[in-house]
Amino acid sequence: AAEKLVRIHAEIKNLPPRCRKVFQMAFLENLKNEDIARLLGVSSFTVKYQKSYALKALRMVLISILTGLLTFCFSN
Repeated sequence: AAEKLVRIHAEIKNLPPRCRKVFQMAFLENLKNEDIARLLGVSSFTVKYQKSYALKALRMVLISILTGLLTFCFSN
């Protein structure tokens, strides 16, 4: 389980800086798009795009982890 969290954390760290900041503000601090945009001095569209980019990057890691877990669960 710890190695999976390490993979997710590494993927978050690999995000471009602004994208990582938007991800943290949106999903860890639960800020609204408008608030993030105001705090970072960018448009709401930019915030939405950065969130989408981050989720696409993380989705690939999460799919890989989930596939591994399902394979393990159903192979026994």
